[in-house]
Amino acid sequence: MTRELIRKRLSEKFPEAKSIVDCGQAIVEALTAGGVVKADRTKISFAYREIPVTSFAFILHSEFPEPGMYDIRKLDENHMIRTMLWNPEHLLHALYELRNQGLISKVSEIDNIRQFTIKHTLASVVDQIVYKRKAP
Repeated sequence: MTRELIRKRLSEKFPEAKSIVDCGQAIVEALTAGGVVKADRTKISFAYREIPVTSFAFILHSEFPEPGMYDIRKLDENHMIRTMLWNPEHLLHALYELRNQGLISKVSEIDNIRQFTIKHTLASVVDQIVYKRKAP
C-alpha cells in the first residue's frame, strides 16, 4: 500500500482537515511502532504476525463470549481475528496452546469436523491470565 493511498483516503474522509500529511505520517508511525507494517519513503507493507497467546485468548473470548463448542472455520471467517493479521496457519497451534494453559476446554479434530470448546467467560479468562502473571 502506498502512503499516497492513505493520504487520499484521509482527504476523502476528512475533507476539511488541514493536516492530512501529518495524520498519514502518524498512522504509518503507529503501525510501524506496533510491528504491524514495515515502511519506506513511499509504501508500507503488511505481513502476518505471530499470535501472542494471551492476546489470542482475549480476542477469542471476546468474539465467542458464550461457553460452548465452535467450528474452527469460524476463526478463519472472523473479522476481528483476521484484522489482527495473525498468521492463519498458526491458529490451530494457538488453540492447542490455549487448551494446554487451561484457557479453553478442548480442541477436537475428528475426520472433517474440527471444533474448539470454550469453557470460560471473558472476565474469567482475564482473571486467569492476570493471576498467572502475578503468581511467583
